Amino acid sequence: MTKVRLPIASDRNDVNPNPADSNKQIVVDTPPAKQDDVPPPSDTLPATPPVNDSNNDDNQTILIDDKEYKYDANGNALNDDGTIYMTKEQITELETAGEVNIADLEKLSGIEIFDENGQKIQYDLTLESLAKRESDIKKLGYIEASKTVLDNFFASNPDIHKLYIQKQNYGTLENVTPEPVYSNLQLDITNEAQLKNIIIAAEVKKGKTNESAKRYAEYCKAENTLVEESKAAHTYLISDEQAQFKQAEDRRVNERKLAIEQDSKIYGTYYDDNGKEIITNTPGSIYHKIVTEGKFGNFVIPMEGIKITKPDGTTITLNRRQVFDYVATPVLNGKTQAELDEAARLNNIDYRLQRYMLNLTGNKMDTLIERAALEQRNNQIKKTLSTSKSTVKIPNTASKKVVLPVTKK
Repeated sequence: MTKVRLPIASDRNDVNPNPADSNKQIVVDTPPAKQDDVPPPSDTLPATPPVNDSNNDDNQTILIDDKEYKYDANGNALNDDGTIYMTKEQITELETAGEVNIADLEKLSGIEIFDENGQKIQYDLTLESLAKRESDIKKLGYIEASKTVLDNFFASNPDIHKLYIQKQNYGTLENVTPEPVYSNLQLDITNEAQLKNIIIAAEVKKGKTNESAKRYAEYCKAENTLVEESKAAHTYLISDEQAQFKQAEDRRVNERKLAIEQDSKIYGTYYDDNGKEIITNTPGSIYHKIVTEGKFGNFVIPMEGIKITKPDGTTITLNRRQVFDYVATPVLNGKTQAELDEAARLNNIDYRLQRYMLNLTGNKMDTLIERAALEQRNNQIKKTLSTSKSTVKIPNTASKKVVLPVTKK
């Protein structure tokens, strides 16, 4: 395989669109040349004169695989017999061959990385930026691997996945439908202990004490009716179990229906049994106010979103949907990020007391503020009286001023 080395002269703007790269060499693959046409290697690369100077054609050369080719007036590389070996366009393409950017890298790898706010992370071709991209890809791999492991675990353990969904949706494991026991039990007529336990369980279900149920099981064994009585007891237990399942399922359905209605009314969304979000956009709901209308109380959220400053000082823009997620989407133990932030702020005693007083006064702090302002004025009057030598001007929010004469003893 042969190589082409192109000397890029600073005065050849038609061949090299970037004169600043005057010392750049580009190496690309070309068809093999004849062995006898290749001159001895040279340590010096010839400069390329301007192709538009027709009086200097003999000095216009290009080195390809250590062989010099002359340029014609149009910038084409010529063979010794005067035929075109490489066109000006081909030479220009060789100059730009091998240039890459991050967009090409993302396209080839199929990897685009986004931050926690859904904004695409931008990289450049500096060593530091490429190192950061590799680190981010590594973190992304850990996240994807963990998700795959969790998905496979749930696929192999549907009962645990059922509990996970229940906990995620309701924050509790109460009223989870139990797995059937007696419906899946196969009677073994040769297993005396099993037959007795079935009879005892059925009798206890009917209201007998455990001791009375045990005596009845022994009686069945003595009467040689253990198999028949255990079959009847098994049928009874299956029927009772199914009735309990139906009651539990009816209760779950009713509670789920009420929860959906409540979530739809308050949030404008709810989650189905598989954890998928269903948007109802109920008028007056949080979703409707934030995402659809972008207005609530005295606040307005523009279509382009709102800018916020993060704790590290950086500024990001949240669209309406992201604002809704902050307010209404559970992120930890059924609590939203807004609720978690509010709980953290309540650790500040002053903030907590202000919130409590707003609740107490119905969001009316006028009286308390006026009293605080009055106390401030009184303190200022006392301070002025104690230091004045002649008169004291009492600050007042009214239009009239009160001047009190003061006599020093």
